[in-house]
Amino acid sequence: MNLVTICTEDWVDKHLVRWVRYVKKNAPESRLFLIFAGRIRRDLPVLGEFENIREFDANAAGRWFYNSIRMEATELFGVAPMLYLDADADVIGKLEIEHEPGKIGACRSPVTHPAWNRWCGEHGLGVCNQVEFNNGTVVLDKSYKDEYALAWEEAAKAEYCSERIRGTIAFNIMLQKVEKYTLPYVYGNIWWDLRNAFDARVIQYCNDEGQKKRVELERLWRAAL
Repeated sequence: MNLVTICTEDWVDKHLVRWVRYVKKNAPESRLFLIFAGRIRRDLPVLGEFENIREFDANAAGRWFYNSIRMEATELFGVAPMLYLDADADVIGKLEIEHEPGKIGACRSPVTHPAWNRWCGEHGLGVCNQVEFNNGTVVLDKSYKDEYALAWEEAAKAEYCSERIRGTIAFNIMLQKVEKYTLPYVYGNIWWDLRNAFDARVIQYCNDEGQKKRVELERLWRAAL
């Protein structure tokens, strides 16, 4: 499995070290690729675990960059298919994902954002307002940068799509217009969904609270060494 993630300098010790450790433990056969917003330094040994790194100017990065750059990962690295996983996710089981050629794969979220419900209602997609996909676990077999750019522009037209949520809304808008398939939820289990966590293979620590939880778990693990 070709795994790719995105990281900034301030997330290396906070999240990326843990990401790599869990991948190495539970999916050791994986090839690792990194999109890095910042300056690559020799005192960051974890970066040596990656087969290829694409470096970008941290000053030019923002929510648009972080949401859109993942959609062109296969083009950036010349590798396909690729499984994108957020750097604040834990791989806790085997990655046995079936790839469907010509389609993009993603996990359904256990809840939907009000902004997505509203967008669906305004665009005659009432059947979709109970289905929202998370862009933290995505299988790509080609670049979707153009399709995503159009979806981002469409999401930006809705005044209720704040910049913080716009990436998710744009991702779901794009999925209405491309061939897709649903990944099993075990590959995108949200951190607060304890009922399903026992079967999970990937835990996604979405939002500020989830990230703080993950940082605390890592602190406790290191303190016990």
